[in-house]
Amino acid sequence: MRHIAVISNMYYPTMGGPSAVISKYIEELKKEYTFHIITKTEESHFEPSKEFDIYYISSFRHKIHQYSLYNIKKGKYVVLNRMLYNLVRLSMIIQSQYTFPSSKKWEVNAYYKKLQELHKEYNFDTIIAVSDYYVTQMAVMKYKIENPSVKWISFITDPYSENYAYYKKRLFKPFWKRKNLEMEQRIYNMADYCMFTTELYKFIPNNFVIDKEKVYPIYFPLNHGLSGRTKGDLSNDGKCSLIFAGMLYKQIRNPEFALSTLSRVEDIIFDLYTARNECEDIIKRYVSDNINRYFYVSRSEYEELIKSKYDILVNIGNVSTLQAPSKTLELLSTGKPIINFYFTEDSQFEMIKKYPLGLNIKNQEIGAVEKISKFCREMKGRILPFEEIEKLYPENNIKYQVKLLRKLIEA
Repeated sequence: MRHIAVISNMYYPTMGGPSAVISKYIEELKKEYTFHIITKTEESHFEPSKEFDIYYISSFRHKIHQYSLYNIKKGKYVVLNRMLYNLVRLSMIIQSQYTFPSSKKWEVNAYYKKLQELHKEYNFDTIIAVSDYYVTQMAVMKYKIENPSVKWISFITDPYSENYAYYKKRLFKPFWKRKNLEMEQRIYNMADYCMFTTELYKFIPNNFVIDKEKVYPIYFPLNHGLSGRTKGDLSNDGKCSLIFAGMLYKQIRNPEFALSTLSRVEDIIFDLYTARNECEDIIKRYVSDNINRYFYVSRSEYEELIKSKYDILVNIGNVSTLQAPSKTLELLSTGKPIINFYFTEDSQFEMIKKYPLGLNIKNQEIGAVEKISKFCREMKGRILPFEEIEKLYPENNIKYQVKLLRKLIEA
């Protein structure tokens, strides 16, 4: 059986959007190929995976970050550990002012060294680099220079040079953007195949020099395992229960309008699951009797919540037209009613527009409270069968996407 390396900056035990997507491909193809996953994690205490061959990179600073975070969550020596945690973050901000691509440079070298080590044992002929952060692509590029016969498949879900996150804490932004553009072009020159989300699939060939024969689209797959069930026993006194779970950002996924609107809708309970982030001041203003704030839960807990614990699911879209969260497909997979707060009429907007149990609400839309109130009354308790969802979005069938990745691996 052929051995394939997958480099992803998140995987088990904590899945981000890109890792959750590539994991579905791996699950489908694991009987045909042996996958070796190289990743890192913020967690310091967890049960090793019994299902996959996973290798974790780390550094001295990263270990301090892991253990201080763990101790803060456990309430151990909180003052000391918060000080350590903040010192690590401060050192990263300082380092990002003079280090390329960022303070995550250590990850490039760590992924590269782990690839070297494992290649001696498994003789990889294909490496899949999964990006939201581009350090994975840079590590494989470094490896490809020394091993030109190895096939490199770039699996890219987020923009690089155009991503504000790479500049928000840096001085001399034009300089760093020029460096990022140069690096991004080098990656596209050297990768054997590039898989992009639909937004990037349109954008990249028009803004970079790239052989169109090696460019393929990623359609986030539906997940039959998320098929929804009638809401479980949450004591909400008959009120309609709503949930949002995911990351929030002031500049690209701002929750202000969604929270302001939902705070004025009667007879609902809205539960917000999000990590501590730059939107804390906004969230705190709206926490009330009908809006509850919770922190991140495990992947399995999240899936159970959206499948069976809530009446209606909430999505908050991105300002950026180049980023489309894979979360939308997870929500659609449940067959439950969905409210999508959107900034631009992107692919998510179009998917919800097509969805019989969907409601699109534009940022600052007049009459949003009344629309949502009516939607909640009419849609509470409804579920669309998964077979009907598959018919609505045939391109998002996992079998279709797996066929494409298999084709690239075998090419």
